[in-house]
Amino acid sequence: MYKTGVETKAAIVESAKKLFYSVGYRETTVKQICAESGTKLGTFTYYFKKKEDLFGQIYSSYMDKCCNYVDSLDLPLSDDQKNIYSVMLYYYNLYRDARIVSFHREALLHKYSNFVLESPREVVGSYSGTLKVSDPRYRLAIIADDAIRRELNLRFIDIYSSSGYDVRNLLKMIYFITARLFGSDEETLRDYIEESYEYFRSHPAKDITLL
Repeated sequence: MYKTGVETKAAIVESAKKLFYSVGYRETTVKQICAESGTKLGTFTYYFKKKEDLFGQIYSSYMDKCCNYVDSLDLPLSDDQKNIYSVMLYYYNLYRDARIVSFHREALLHKYSNFVLESPREVVGSYSGTLKVSDPRYRLAIIADDAIRRELNLRFIDIYSSSGYDVRNLLKMIYFITARLFGSDEETLRDYIEESYEYFRSHPAKDITLL
């Protein structure tokens, strides 16, 4: 049966995710992705010029799923609470699976790691604060925020790999630094992080995964 362009692209992404999960990003080749998805190399390069371009699609799609899921919850959440819940779900589910953590670490160390940071940055950066987009310092804050979140994720992976990942620690570090950069209220952030953590611990959304 003939596939539409949307279906073909989706098949490539899903096949890549399957291979990244089973053998890792570095060991997966474009040739393997094409074979798994039943597409030709020319078709792959039509949608993705190189393997690295899959990062943006995979991470942005995952962030969208997290945000849409939170939007669908029958809870009286403010926009800022939805922000925290979405990012909590993003990291809570990401750090549940050792293979996904391994892939995430590879992605963070890659020279195209900006694609990895871009999706959660858009959500984290939308949290209410006194520093607005029109402020000339806003762009510098974004750059600093990206660099800090990359290093915090890498340190979090390395430090807690043997004892288990309590993502509250990661989110507190991310958001408290973000609060300083963007002028947000730290005490409210702390409350929202604890609240969202307890929610997903008792109401797991296991079907939402990065890979």
